[in-house]
Amino acid sequence: GAADALIAAVQLRDPRHRGQLRLGRIVLSTGAVRPVHMDGGAASGRLTAWGTALEIFGGSPVRPHFANPGYDWLVGARASQTIGKRGTLGLAYYHRRDDGHLADEEVGLDLAAMPYDWFDLALVTAYDLVSPGVSDAKLSSSIRLRGFRTELFASRRSPARILPATSLFSALGDIPSDALGAALRWRAFPRLDFLLTGALRRYDEETGREGAVKVLLRLDDIGAGAVTLEARRQDIPFAAFSGVRATARVPVRARVTASAELEIVVPDDPRGRGDVWPWGLVAVTWRPTERWEGAAAIEGGTSSEAIAQVQGLLRLTRRWEP
Repeated sequence: GAADALIAAVQLRDPRHRGQLRLGRIVLSTGAVRPVHMDGGAASGRLTAWGTALEIFGGSPVRPHFANPGYDWLVGARASQTIGKRGTLGLAYYHRRDDGHLADEEVGLDLAAMPYDWFDLALVTAYDLVSPGVSDAKLSSSIRLRGFRTELFASRRSPARILPATSLFSALGDIPSDALGAALRWRAFPRLDFLLTGALRRYDEETGREGAVKVLLRLDDIGAGAVTLEARRQDIPFAAFSGVRATARVPVRARVTASAELEIVVPDDPRGRGDVWPWGLVAVTWRPTERWEGAAAIEGGTSSEAIAQVQGLLRLTRRWEP
């Protein structure tokens, strides 16, 4: 099979938390503009004592095996300002060129506020300057009261904002559409949560429904180990399915953590790839010292794109401190 570097980067961080610099192959998500996978650099820092911050980034879109990108490049920035002690407002800009020609350009606005301890509000919206229009938007508000958390949300997602995904729930659930829904989380016991989600989603001039029930059991007081079970039904044209998902994260030893995920999906339209689509992942993380961390994962399954596929991922991290 073929292998390539997804991330190969160095991160420098000021011990006093005034700024940081990342160089190399990185995945960057900032503010409301679209996430980017690039070879380049990103720098961020605080400009004033009253909460003004700036982040800038630039480089070239990732090519397999660090191939020469030619005249492909991208740049962007985000400025943000804290509002008192309970809010942040950000404004971002993104520009990308392919072979010297304009490919993407957008501006984005993000707002997060918690005016009261029991209420918070978040807004993210991006406007495409190449094909004028809103390319991504999400508005959510939540209320917390006596173990319950209620959230109302509305979103719009364009095809250009869809990211590659291997998990079946992510690949089939993240589609270009408009959505309106609500979620209710109930902490029934200190280690047990129930989550109920329902939404209406409009796709290609048709409206469908989706809903999910999820149970989360923490295996310890801090949540280092946890088990989840989820059942989901999505009744949306071209992406309708029923499925179950189970995950587990278990500390095996003091410095070793094992995790596993399993999804079973029954699509309404199998597309000739079997009536049942399975997907699974197993991973191990090892921290031999406070400064070294290694992880390995392998995933495989069936999807709308492939009858069968297997992929592996290795990660090694080293931290230096002055």
